[in-house]
Amino acid sequence: PDLSEWVTEISNTTLAPLVNVLSYESAGVPGDLYQDRLNIEFEKLGARGLTVVVGSGDSGTGCDICWYFAPTFPASSPYVTSVGSTTFKSKVVGPEMATEDFHSGGGFSFRFHQPTYQSAAVSRYFATNQQLPANHFYNAGGRGYPDVSAIGEGFQVV
Repeated sequence: PDLSEWVTEISNTTLAPLVNVLSYESAGVPGDLYQDRLNIEFEKLGARGLTVVVGSGDSGTGCDICWYFAPTFPASSPYVTSVGSTTFKSKVVGPEMATEDFHSGGGFSFRFHQPTYQSAAVSRYFATNQQLPANHFYNAGGRGYPDVSAIGEGFQVV
């Protein structure tokens, strides 16, 4: 089913799950009206105390040859918790880095403003990272994602 059908069904469920996890990435950037409609539903779920966790996507910045990076949706929505993927640097437990087998999504939205709770972390990110792409590729004032990351490559599930 379409994501809007799913979120509507959850919204209409009296005893909906408290945490809803999606591994969903749109093909291309959905239209503004579609994003707005889903954001209203995500916001309503949040007002009910329900959490929506979304994978940040598998296409990195969303482009290979482009003038700007295309953040994925719904991972870039301000009303979900977006989760990225990491791996262990030395392939054993220890320091982590971004995945290598696929490009975990992340970046800054051109559409959604940066929430105030992200301001300090984003400022620190830009102050401490010197090898960034040209600033026309991203919106430093946009909603940054993912919100959190977890080991998603190079581990055993038992």
